[in-house]
This record gives sequence, structure tokens and C-alpha cells, in this order.
Amino acid sequence: MKEPYLWDPNQEADPEIEALEKALEPYRWKGKELHSELPPVGPGRPAVRRRLHPATWAAALLFIVSVWSLTALRGRNNLQDYSLAVLSGTVEVDGKIWQDNGLGLGQRIRSEARSRARLDILDIGSVVLEPETSLRLENPEGWKESQGAQHMLYLEQGRISATIFAPPRLFQVATTAGRAVDLGCMYTAEVDAEGWTVLEVVSGWVAFEAPEWQLLLPFGAGTKARPGELPQVPVWTREADHFRPLLAPLEAGDADPAALHALLEACDHQRHSLMLWHLLGHPKLAKAHRQPVAERLRQWQEPPEEVSWQACLQGEAAALSVWMAEFSWAF
Repeated sequence: MKEPYLWDPNQEADPEIEALEKALEPYRWKGKELHSELPPVGPGRPAVRRRLHPATWAAALLFIVSVWSLTALRGRNNLQDYSLAVLSGTVEVDGKIWQDNGLGLGQRIRSEARSRARLDILDIGSVVLEPETSLRLENPEGWKESQGAQHMLYLEQGRISATIFAPPRLFQVATTAGRAVDLGCMYTAEVDAEGWTVLEVVSGWVAFEAPEWQLLLPFGAGTKARPGELPQVPVWTREADHFRPLLAPLEAGDADPAALHALLEACDHQRHSLMLWHLLGHPKLAKAHRQPVAERLRQWQEPPEEVSWQACLQGEAAALSVWMAEFSWAF
């Protein structure tokens, strides 16, 4: 290749470059201004580049994916959505040893003491049953609270690991204490012999919905709940042993200033806003504690201008939801 021709067309032509120029000729600029077809900016209306909040982009993307996925999944027969694979030992379905003869809604899957199984759910993911786990296939239409669920399981006892990639709320797991609502995630759920539900998020997000209170858990967080009681405030699982005793009196409605002081002293990093944000919305939080909790949250992140400070102090769900988007652990 004769390099001078690259910089000065008056130099001796290079055959390779000439061939490339000929091939690209149809795409050559013809002298028309590229912006000439754009509408002019009127007087007094300067062009402004608007910056969208990251949560807006996330919501838009989530909406597009949800619409596409729901359209793709529409019309599927729930009876054909599940398949079971035995990973070890033996597994029973409705009291009989599983022999790969199909699954139906209402059936109960049970793993024995040394057995594990994987329940594949259409093309959205799977659930692994650990030893001594009892799981029932439910009809979502029988759950008024399900709100959009197309796949519903009921964990009676034991432990499962769920890996789901689906639109929000499409997949849900119910227990006697509430429902784990998938928001695109990996998580573990366990129901012990005393009825406690233990939920820990490995990746993504999970909502836990009880009759009187709803939680939002990002990856790395967990909660516990038992029937007839409000679920516990979510905490980061690596810090659960430290913060559970500090949260317990406040969750019970204790108005002792010392209890709140002990908690706020321990909350020395913005990641602890996960706990305080949920605590502010807790139905039993003493009225005297709301202002100090909100002020501590405010030290880390001011609520958006469109949110009423009084609404935040009162723990109103709509106001807290908007404020949540400002924190680093949020969507």
C-alpha cells in the first residue's frame, strides 16, 4: 500500500485504496446537510437535553420486557408448565414415588431425608427442593392476592432455592406467613417446623407480602415471618445477628427512647437505610420514633422535591416508595 495517497490524493494512486473508494462511493456524502430535515427550534425554546432518572430507564425497560414476556406466555396450559427431575434419592408426588408420569395443579411434591429434586417451570426458571421439603402446585386463580401470578407454589415445609427470570409477579411462592413475589431474582425460602418463613435474596429483588405489610428485599437481604404476625424488618443477612435484637423492641411498638437510640447508634452506614426505610413504614412503629428515624434517613439522602415530608413521617407507602428510589440499594 502506498501510504502517501492516504493523505494526499494528488500522489500516485494506490490500487487497493482506489478499489475501496469505489466500493464505498454509493454511501458518499452528497452535500446535503444532515440536520436540514429536523424541525427548527423556535424562538424562546432553546434545545434542552433532559436527564432521565435511572429509575425511569429501569421502569421503561422493565415494562417492555414484561409486555413481551406476558404476550409470549399467554395461552400456555398450567398443567404443562412444570417438569420434575430427581437429583438424588427418591421423591414422592401425592404420596407415590415419582416415575415421570406428569404433574398437575394441586399435587404435592415431597423430597425425602436424603433426596433432592428440581422443578423446572416452563422457560422462566427452576426451583430446587432440598431434603425433607413439601411443596404444592397451586392454581394462581385461586389466590385473590396474587395480582398477575401465572405460576404459584405453596411451600408447606422445608427449603427451596428459586432461580427465576420472568416479569415481576409472574412467579410467586406462598407460605403460611405470606407470599414471596419474584421480581427477577434468585432466592432461598424455608419454612421450619414452628411455621417460621425465612427468606434470603441471593440476586435481584423479591417482595414479601403479608396481609398487613409488604417488604422489598434486594440481593443480600433477608427477613423472617410467622403466621398471624408482621414480617420482620429486612436486614442484610451478614448483619442479621447484630441488628435483630436491636430491631425487635421497635417492631413490637416499644416507645422507649433508649431502644431507638441503640439502633440509630449502630446504623453507621448508608446501607443501613434499608432497615430504617422499612422501619419508618412499619405499622407498629411508635409515633415518637418516626421523626428521628426519618431524620437519620434524611442525613443520607434527601427525599425528592415532589414528596411530602409529612407523608414520609406518617409512613405513607406511596411517598416512601418514591424516596426509596434515591438510595443506593434501590432499583
